[in-house]
Amino acid sequence: MALFIFLLIPLISLTAKDNKSIAILYPVLHPFFRETSAGARIEARNLGIEVIIDGPENSNVEDQLMILEKYISEGVDGIAISVSDPEILIPTINKAVQHDIKVLCFDSDAPGSQRLSYIGTQNTNAGVHIAQAVLTQIGERGSVLINLGSSNQANLQERYHAFTSYLEVYPEIQIKSVFGGHGDYEDTVLQLEKAIEESPEFDIFVGFDAASGPAAVSVWRTRGLKKDIIVFDDQKEVLEGIRDGIISSAIVQEQKLWGELIVRTLSKALDGESIPEFIYTDTNQITLKNYSYYYPEFR
Repeated sequence: MALFIFLLIPLISLTAKDNKSIAILYPVLHPFFRETSAGARIEARNLGIEVIIDGPENSNVEDQLMILEKYISEGVDGIAISVSDPEILIPTINKAVQHDIKVLCFDSDAPGSQRLSYIGTQNTNAGVHIAQAVLTQIGERGSVLINLGSSNQANLQERYHAFTSYLEVYPEIQIKSVFGGHGDYEDTVLQLEKAIEESPEFDIFVGFDAASGPAAVSVWRTRGLKKDIIVFDDQKEVLEGIRDGIISSAIVQEQKLWGELIVRTLSKALDGESIPEFIYTDTNQITLKNYSYYYPEFR
């Protein structure tokens, strides 16, 4: 993960015109969330709200828990959190609510908590989306390697369960290996290398988290592999991989919009307005045929 840390700086604070303060807490400081931060900055300036962006440098629920406790103690007005482990974090999320802090989840939810709202991808639909992409790529027969990322994150679990459920009616699609790189680039590379060594005859690699794409591109370039890859998200390495014919397709999310919606929704809650419990955003499939339309800078 050290490769990525310079792209996100913790404790980014935007000076406010009034006293409203919102903390946006990531499960890990990762380039994937760069656009979320950008969207939040734009909306914060428009609304005159102070936004603090923070998260662990490595994917570690205990570190995220301590960061959450910190902002409860500091008495921020609102917290938006992408939850790394609901079982561990729900009691502290509820504690924040009991301290009259408006709390919502984004990206990865904490079902059963007292949070006001969830903003992000409808992850069951996203799991079906990537399953359909796999069928389009390899047909109704083939073997699959999967990086789940972190088995504790609700969003990744929801995607994976929807993916496997959708493929149950295709018995000749076989999942050969499911591993977890815990959102860490270097760990994901190591786990992917191990899975390839154990199942070298696989047909496609599927990655459910943001570390999967960059790790796969690195491994494929090193090994000269010609196997298919389908992953989530649109980091620079993923788009370059699509352009260069390494990645077959990517299911991308609207993480910049999340940042805008987080600030806007918490601002409304702080003003006493009612907000919906779920605010879902779309996914798009990016391939060699359409990537230059969505990302002209990568032509």
